[in-house]
Formats: sequence, structure tokens, C-alpha cells
Amino acid sequence: MRAWLRRLLGATDAPRPGTFRSLWGTTPIISICSTSKAESLLGITSHTLVFSRYFVTGAFHYDLSRYCRNRLLKALIPFLVLPWALSRYRVFHFFADRGILPSWSGHRFNRLELLLLRLLRKKLFVYTYGGDVRTRQATLALGRYHCCLHCPEVGRYCVCDEGRQSRNLKLLRRYATAILAMGDMAEYTPGSDNSLFFWPIDLARVPYVGVRADDSPPIRVVHAPNHRHFKGTEYLVAAVERLRREGIPVELRCIERVPNEQAIALYAEADVVAEQFLIGWHGYTAIEAMALGKPVVAYIRKPDYHPAAAECPIVNANPDDLADVLRSLATDGARRRALGEQGRAYVERHYSLEAFSRRLQALYVRHGVLAPGPPS
Repeated sequence: MRAWLRRLLGATDAPRPGTFRSLWGTTPIISICSTSKAESLLGITSHTLVFSRYFVTGAFHYDLSRYCRNRLLKALIPFLVLPWALSRYRVFHFFADRGILPSWSGHRFNRLELLLLRLLRKKLFVYTYGGDVRTRQATLALGRYHCCLHCPEVGRYCVCDEGRQSRNLKLLRRYATAILAMGDMAEYTPGSDNSLFFWPIDLARVPYVGVRADDSPPIRVVHAPNHRHFKGTEYLVAAVERLRREGIPVELRCIERVPNEQAIALYAEADVVAEQFLIGWHGYTAIEAMALGKPVVAYIRKPDYHPAAAECPIVNANPDDLADVLRSLATDGARRRALGEQGRAYVERHYSLEAFSRRLQALYVRHGVLAPGPPS
């Protein structure tokens, strides 16, 4: 009984690795599978938990989606899961849109859950993925190209409302150990910690392929839009059609609604991976493509969004110059191969499980989750 109470209340001193558990969830984003795996390199017992999932992956430790198809169970299960999680885990990692309990207010996070986490002295790290923090007013102020440009329905895909997002962030700042953001997401979360870059990738799962030595046409451009209106797909289609009219043999393949393993296999066949051209920051697809050794084209609004801007080999392009950028890549096989090699090295340096685990360890030390010690 004493041990259970000690686990429930959490330790007052920063523990050693291996003496506590950590939970990642509950938004079913593929990157938490990798963050959890990277955290385990620190000797921490780390798990993922989701109540629903997309077609991309189902590789979560606790996938409760099949039980939540029933409306009654969907409403009940979170209230059963929360006490279980509070008794089992000391550190919680959630996105800004929800934790374990649903929310019934204008906030995106449940206040009761936050109070319990605080009362029981748990550590809560809140992350952003985009739609959980993006607001329309702030997005429109970012410049000519942005997420809202072709959005078909305000309020459907992102928070959008400034007041709602402000209330949610105010609540999270009060209770969270830290709020983490990166790329364009930092524009919506003033004061956030933007140093973690929480999109690690398991390089053993994505081996280096490189760019084919044979430059025979056509040049295959691969694009994987989850939402075409956010990724600027129409501009990419127009750019490819323009190159074809010029006599440059370019083939465009759009990958949509396929599992992640299948998508990676298709990226491996690409000569160029075209990521997005409106948001102003790359997504996880770019990390996967660079890990494969493929040149990546994307619109990056600010170079200092990157962990090491001067080293990032992503070729920057917006709708205005996309056709010119694609033309230069389609006609220069040597450059494509060089960019592919640079991309793999960049990911190994900044987005490998090992690189992320070192940053996570530093974050934990700063916030008293781990005692200071030698790097892992």
C-alpha cells in the first residue's frame, strides 16, 4: 500500500532513469511512437496510449480505439483510464488539444485532469502538432502563403478562434511543466520551449536508399498530402504541368490515405519528395524522405525554424518559384544525389532516436524530472 501511494503521489526528488514510467498520448500521431521509443533509450519505461487512430499507424502500446466505437464505452473509458494512468505513470506527454479526459468547456484541455496531475505532483509536458494551436488571425498575419489560404471550413481543422486558443494556453501555462513547439507552431505559442524538435525517427525502420544513379526520364516527384488544401497540392500540380509543357519529363505521384509503411516504400521510389508549399514548415514526411536519402522540396517561412538552419538540405520553394525549383532538380541528377546524402546525414544528426533522447534528457534535467548526470 505504501509503495502504491508513493507511486501515485510521485517522488519529491528527481529520480534516476528506470525508476519511473512515462506516458505519451492521446492524439494518435505517429511521432509519439518514436518519441516513446527514444525515451526508452534513457532507461525509462515509456508507453503510448490512444483512444482513436488514423489509417497511418496502429503501432501504439495501448490502442483503445476498438472499444471506443461504442458511444457509451467511449464516454466511460477515459474515466477508467485516468486513475490507472495516475497510479502507474509519473510523467505525461500530451498535445494541446486533449489529455485523457474529454473537455466540456471552451478549453481544449480538461481542468479536472490538470488539477489531478498537479495535486499528485505529476510532470506534464504539452506538445503542439499544428491544428491544436493555429488560429486564423495569427495565421493571416504570417504573410502571403499560409494554412488559411484555401481552407474550406473555418474551425474544422484547427482551433481558429483566438479566444478559445488563448484560454486553453492560459490554462496549460498554469498547470503544465512545459509547453513545447517547433517550426511555425512556435508562432502561436509565445514563451514555449522550441528546442526539443520532437519528431524523431527510427533510422533502422527507414534505411538509406539514396537517389538512383540512372537519370533516365521521367523524374518521379512524390507528394503525400493528408489535406491538399493545406499542402498547396494545386500549385505542385500546376508546376509539374508547366514543366511537361516545356518538354521536361516529370511524373507526379500523390500518396493519400495509405499506411505509413506503404507510404515509406513509395517515397523510396521517388527522385524528389515534394512536401508542402503553404504552411511554412515541413512535416514528418520530410524527415522520412530525408532519412531515405531523397531530396525534399518544401516552403520554409523562416530558416531559424530549423535546429541548425545552415545545415538543413530541404530546398525552399513557395508557389511563386516552385516550377523553377523543380526544373533545377529535374535536370540535375548530381544535385539530387548530393541533397539525398546531405538529408540522411542531417536526420542522423538532428532527428535520430539518439539525438532526440539527448535533448529529452536535457529537458528532463531542466525541469527536475531527472537528476543531472552524464549524457546518455
